[in-house]
Amino acid sequence: PQKKKVLKPSEKFRFSFAWELGDDTSRDSNPLYDEPYQAQLLFGRGFRAGIDSRAQIEKQIDYEEVVQDHKKEAEAALKEEMRQKEREEERQKEIERRRREHNRRLEDARKRKAAEKERKAQQGDDEDTKGEPATKKTRHYDQDTAREREERQRARDRERDRERAREREKERERDRARQRR
Repeated sequence: PQKKKVLKPSEKFRFSFAWELGDDTSRDSNPLYDEPYQAQLLFGRGFRAGIDSRAQIEKQIDYEEVVQDHKKEAEAALKEEMRQKEREEERQKEIERRRREHNRRLEDARKRKAAEKERKAQQGDDEDTKGEPATKKTRHYDQDTAREREERQRARDRERDRERAREREKERERDRARQRR
């Protein structure tokens, strides 16, 4: 059995400046606090006293390069997002154009069928329509000439060309607006 060492009151309450590393609680486990923030003074126009100005300039140049890279990446992401939106708009327009074309073809097929039915009715070939008078609308399409069909097609083409010109103008305006930013 070892004897307990009796400490004097002056030693009991004296602060010990020596401690083990395990006792150190000043280090935080969060890596965010491992490196203190280095303020960028006035974005490269200022310097800290007591630190070599050349080292500060080199560090500032590195910081500016990082900022420029980040800016380029952000612009590229924005451009890609705009392209995606434009592609989606184009896709929607194409879907709408196809839907209109499909509806037009269906309508043309209905009109042809009605015209054929009317023709057969006039000739007396069709038992269902014998003796029925031809409608004004059906007679119009029976009398429709190739020249009139071509004229309607040209009118549709002109309208489509005008729509495309409007789209190109809108695109140019968007580009100008982006360049102004």
